[in-house]
Amino acid sequence: MSNISIIVRAIIFNEDKTKIILVRNKNQSFWYPPGGRWEHESENILECVTREVFEEVGIDVEPISFLYIREGRSKSNMSNSSLEIFWLCKFSNAKDLNKNHIDLDFEGSVVESEWFKKGDLKNLTVFPIELYERIWEDLSFICKEKDRFIGINIL
Repeated sequence: MSNISIIVRAIIFNEDKTKIILVRNKNQSFWYPPGGRWEHESENILECVTREVFEEVGIDVEPISFLYIREGRSKSNMSNSSLEIFWLCKFSNAKDLNKNHIDLDFEGSVVESEWFKKGDLKNLTVFPIELYERIWEDLSFICKEKDRFIGINIL
């Protein structure tokens, strides 16, 4: 039996697109884009993006464009797999990051969120590394392109 998790991640840039928000979990040294598991029984995928960012970072965002998709597989059990779906999000509230924000998900483990410039990432362990090698180059193209997400079909 296959076990597939769908994870959403938010790529959030500041207004002049020189910094990106990353989060870090308790007892971990690596950083990654905020996000988490899609609760598809009770929300659409865009609602998931905004909920996860608010839970982990405490800010409101608006998903504006589908970016990337990434498959993950467990080496020990190939039937366990995940899809990570990355969204470009607009930072929509005027306040900056709240350094005292506590992950609102009682099972959540995010303890820190921070703005980083591209150059800052050289000194960090960041996942997925492929994204951070590409996103800065892709950003100008992505911002000009029409969103490739074709919407939500309610049956």
